[in-house]
Amino acid sequence: MFEKAIESSETALVSEKINVADYRVDDDYEGPRMKERADSDEAEIKEYVDLEFIEGLKSWFEKQKKLPVKYVYAILLQVRKLLKQYNSLVDITLKEDETAVVCGDVHGQYYDVLNIFSKGGLPSTTNKYLFNGDFVDRGSFSLETVLLLLSYKLLLPTSFFLNRGNHEAEGLNRIYGFEGEIMAKYGASHGKKIFTVFQETFNCLPIAHIIQNKVFVVHGGLYSEQNNTTESDTVLLQDIRKINRFRQPGDSGLLAESLWSDPQATTGR
Repeated sequence: MFEKAIESSETALVSEKINVADYRVDDDYEGPRMKERADSDEAEIKEYVDLEFIEGLKSWFEKQKKLPVKYVYAILLQVRKLLKQYNSLVDITLKEDETAVVCGDVHGQYYDVLNIFSKGGLPSTTNKYLFNGDFVDRGSFSLETVLLLLSYKLLLPTSFFLNRGNHEAEGLNRIYGFEGEIMAKYGASHGKKIFTVFQETFNCLPIAHIIQNKVFVVHGGLYSEQNNTTESDTVLLQDIRKINRFRQPGDSGLLAESLWSDPQATTGR
């Protein structure tokens, strides 16, 4: 009993206990369907995201239709597994024929995201995207927005990138609408667990990206204090790369200030 009580938070994660195979898609569901294939790592059949699914997903969400719980968990669990492999600071390199589109807060504005893709071109291996956090809250379609972005991450893992913002956090999601939206769309029976798995996925998002070793992209990143781990009064890229991000941001430190930089009355830096 004592050993069970002191288990690490990692072993107690809700996402670690979900078996997607326990959920089913209703026969009358008319939306996009994920195909299935054998997972080479785990020797089991798993759903996967392909271009056909994403194109169907965009249209399905545009009609304000809902994705089955099975697919929501399939996307979240696969994205979480993928994101855990990254450092907190990720490097993006571009070849001569490649471009990168950097997007700021979209805050649940699903139709604006579709417009971004219309203006900037669809994501591809040569037309890369980096969304710089705050995918959810405030807007009425946070769920649709973030699920589409996460699906693109699965489709194009080396060409589609996501930074964490200050709204990829539990406290703000409870205040500014994301939790309420999930509960309204999936009800009490599924909503609470889906919200928790989203938080465990958000905790895995990288904190910053560097494009072509020139452009530093972070959601906040105006640091109020020197880095206490070195004698330098400057926060170094190597410090950001080593941030322990697999948690809620808290109120201070490099993680919190990488996500926040709101104007303050106090003296700045």
